[in-house]
This record gives sequence, structure tokens and C-alpha cells, in this order.
Amino acid sequence: MNSLKWAVVLCLAVFGLLACGPTQAQHAGHSETTDTPERITIDKILTKMQSGEQIVFLDSRNDHAWSQATSKIPGALRVSNNGHLRQLINELPKDQFVVTYCT
Repeated sequence: MNSLKWAVVLCLAVFGLLACGPTQAQHAGHSETTDTPERITIDKILTKMQSGEQIVFLDSRNDHAWSQATSKIPGALRVSNNGHLRQLINELPKDQFVVTYCT
């Protein structure tokens, strides 16, 4: 894997996946339902990338966090608000794995 991919994965691990915190269901001690998106680990993302699987990254940071960020995943799609997300959902490739991240 080239160094850019490793840098992207490291950024996800440090700034994205860990920073989002547990879901409300996890805070309340409830298990997640099948309607809840899966929280993916950095190891699963690495495995998918190494196997050549195409991944679409959605950057869901708020406007301030995004504008102040020093690290951004090249090629990630910026989702600025819920309306934008509703529009983008119909345009996402159905055959690719989608990973959202925030800080």
C-alpha cells in the first residue's frame, strides 16, 4: 500500500473514527439495532483497501471543523448539511463501500 493510503488511514484513525464517540444507544446500555449503521474499525478499512475494494469517504465534519482541518482525505466527498446529504445519497455508487467520518 502506498504511503498516501497509509496517511489517509492514519488520519481516519486519529481524527475520525475515535473522535466521534459512542452512540446514544451505547451510552444508554442498549445494543444497536439492525437499522443503525455499522461502526467500522480501522483494521476493517485497511483490509478492504488492501483487497482493492473501492471505498467512498464522506467527510461529515461541521463547517468550522472542516475549514480549520489540517488533514483531509484526498477524494473524500464533503457533506456540509442534511440537505446536501439527502441529495448526495442518490448519487453515491451502490456497489462501493461508504465510510463517513467526523471529528
